[in-house]
Amino acid sequence: MLYWKSTVKFWCLSFVLSLISLSISAQEEVIKLSKNVISKKVFEQQQDRHIEINDSLFRKGNLKLQFNYLENLRIKAVEIKSPKLIAVIDISYGNLYLETGNYYRALEAFQNAIKLFEAENSYSGVNSARANIGNTYYYMGNLDKALDYYKKAIEDYKKIKDIKPETEGKLANLYNNLGIIYASKKDYLYGKIYFDLALNLWHKQKDTISIAYIYNNYASVYMEQNKVDSAFYYFTKAKDLKLRHGNQSDMVDAYNNLCDFYQRTNNNAKALEMAKLAESFLNKSEFTADNRVTYTNLSNLYAKTGDVKNELKYIKLLSVVKDTLDKRSESDNISRLELKNDFDKIHLADSLKNQEEIRLKDLKIS
Repeated sequence: MLYWKSTVKFWCLSFVLSLISLSISAQEEVIKLSKNVISKKVFEQQQDRHIEINDSLFRKGNLKLQFNYLENLRIKAVEIKSPKLIAVIDISYGNLYLETGNYYRALEAFQNAIKLFEAENSYSGVNSARANIGNTYYYMGNLDKALDYYKKAIEDYKKIKDIKPETEGKLANLYNNLGIIYASKKDYLYGKIYFDLALNLWHKQKDTISIAYIYNNYASVYMEQNKVDSAFYYFTKAKDLKLRHGNQSDMVDAYNNLCDFYQRTNNNAKALEMAKLAESFLNKSEFTADNRVTYTNLSNLYAKTGDVKNELKYIKLLSVVKDTLDKRSESDNISRLELKNDFDKIHLADSLKNQEEIRLKDLKIS
């Protein structure tokens, strides 16, 4: 499995929408958060504070609260006449639309941000917006469009005059994503070239975990080409880095990758050994994708060895994890659909309003 690393999320939209209904206390929180951003004296501080708040709301999963925060903040950004802050908010809108499956409105939001950033000669902002458009087309399955926008984002990056060390991570992400697209299109030569470029930058930044996941990508490419020895070499290098520098999830991923490698090379004994090691790093008080992958591997491998008792044990554990993840996913999808429905209602109201304005204009002309 190729390791996708999305580009930095600044995050929004260029027309004012009416507020989606919130409780009074929630509206007060939104106003307070917006004022906190605007109170910062310079754009860079406002941007950093906004991203911090927006990411926090996103992690909480309250999409309506996040949307209303963006709405309120955008109105204030217009009031203080800050085009760059408006553009940053537009990128946030775009990512929120992307999260709810409104791909075309996401693209519209990112394009609006590009216009504002270009007017301010902010190539860093244009770079972020174009990279997000690349992400959108990737999720839409349009790899050629994604490829085109990632390359444009790299051109924008090269126009940035004051490149800071942390900014190089954005370029490394773009190279990594280009590598993934070329590898997905079976163009492994170009895929590896872009993985090499990303690897060089992450070496420069000493970003050990990103290096580990680039090694995963190398290994996946070699597996697709049936170069088993090279694939094993890079899976092992990735595992060693994750064990030294990663968190629990990284360690589980490392052993599950090796488990998959041994299954694909018909070494079930070693695969079972790797699956058990992956299980030893699981957080069993939580139900995550790591648990699902590990329990799936263990149940399948015990089935192959004829160990019915352990097979049933992990099938039961897998069933609990799946039920929990499915319920969580269902709840998230309901929230996304509710918000999408609210967006559609607003969009319809805007359309009807525009039609009425056009009709009145025609009457005046008559």
